[in-house]
Amino acid sequence: MKCGKHLTWEGHNFGIIPRMIRITFKVLVLGLALLQTGCSWVSGLFAEKADDVAGLVQRLNPSSQTDSDANPPPVVQLPVRVNYTFKSKPLANEDLDVEIEYMALKDINSLKLGYTTSDGLEVVSSAPALRYTDLKQYAVITHHLTLLPQSEGHYFLHLFVVTQVGEQQQGKEISIPIALGKYSLEAAPAEPENL
Repeated sequence: MKCGKHLTWEGHNFGIIPRMIRITFKVLVLGLALLQTGCSWVSGLFAEKADDVAGLVQRLNPSSQTDSDANPPPVVQLPVRVNYTFKSKPLANEDLDVEIEYMALKDINSLKLGYTTSDGLEVVSSAPALRYTDLKQYAVITHHLTLLPQSEGHYFLHLFVVTQVGEQQQGKEISIPIALGKYSLEAAPAEPENL
């Protein structure tokens, strides 16, 4: 064995081995640094998109976007019970007050809510708080929304609910039908049912 710049043993040159170890170590350290930066970048991206609760529900339930009735999406059982009440009869160009109640069926670490409406229906009240943390079992959250239907017809108020219990995060879209005028809910146009 020869000491010096390169290691040799029985005629084999091992000078490249220490260099490969140094390069591998540098690549490993660089990779770990990029991975950590990438993870914070991904979590930052996720945090930005978490504001879009509807998008979060779609990401949590990709199978709910099926075109086939042969394989319906699985039913998501949230640890939240949702009840709603219309405070008046829906009329065109008149405010429609809706009370929506969320009851925690177990302790919930995080609850995120979102609302959208179909075309021709507008939310005119100020937005209630949409994020809650550390809800105890049977805790009740009540939201009061004022909707303004533009004309007679069929509309939908879409509720997006995302819960987190421990490490498990679940999301669900609930579509509430609203019929105005001489229309009935039985003749309502097909809307994806995600109950």
